[in-house]
Amino acid sequence: AGGLFLIYLAASLWLASFKESEPVTEAAASDQKKHSPFVRGALTTLTNPKAIAFYASIFALVLTPETTWETKAAICVIMLTIIFLWFALVAFSLSRPRVRAHYMKKQRLLDRIAGTVMGFFGVKLLIEGQG
Repeated sequence: AGGLFLIYLAASLWLASFKESEPVTEAAASDQKKHSPFVRGALTTLTNPKAIAFYASIFALVLTPETTWETKAAICVIMLTIIFLWFALVAFSLSRPRVRAHYMKKQRLLDRIAGTVMGFFGVKLLIEGQG
C-alpha cells in the first residue's frame, strides 16, 4: 500500500503543478499574522496523515527485518531531528518576502521534481514487493 500511496502523491503533485496558484487575500494574510507560523506549521504536519504515510513508506523502503531495534530507534531520533530542523528552516525562510516570492516562481518545477522522486520510490516499493 505504501508504494501505491507514494505513486498517488506523485500524481497529485504533478496534477497540482498545472493549476494556477490562488493569491493570498488580505483577510487571510491578516488572520495568518495572528498565529505563530511555527506553531501552525507544526500542527499542520503533525496532524497530516499524508506526512505520516510518506515517512512510513520511506522506512519500509530502507529498513529490513534484520535491522536491530537500536538502529531503528537511532533512525527515528535522527529523522525527527532532521524533520524538525527542516521545517524550522522552511518556516524561517518562507517568512522572508523575497524568498517566498522566489519560491512561488519555482513552485511548479519543485512540485514536479518532488513528484518524480516520490513516484520513483513508489515504483521501487512495488517492484520489491514491499508496497
